[in-house]
Amino acid sequence: AEQYFQLPFKSWTLIFSTSARVFISGLASFWIYRQIGDIIWIERGQKAKKILSHWTGSCEWNFSNKYYLLEAEEYWCNDDCEHAKTSYNKAIYYAKEHKFINEE
Repeated sequence: AEQYFQLPFKSWTLIFSTSARVFISGLASFWIYRQIGDIIWIERGQKAKKILSHWTGSCEWNFSNKYYLLEAEEYWCNDDCEHAKTSYNKAIYYAKEHKFINEE
């Protein structure tokens, strides 16, 4: 599992081939943290969120809804339901706005 979470990015050409992996690993990490409470999992989720934040700054259209979903998951892990709800709504809004129908 450790190798799966190693995310070395040396080229922008790798972004699209790994963006799904980063996003899904972030979602899974936050979920696993909620199940077992091991801090390593929330750290992995935060790492994925940080990467998506960087990509969102470069291409908001493709990554903003994914970033806000990871943000919502992190808030949920921290029992911050109000901020989680706001971020979930942002994720839905950007998925609709940017025509990612399968991600709404």
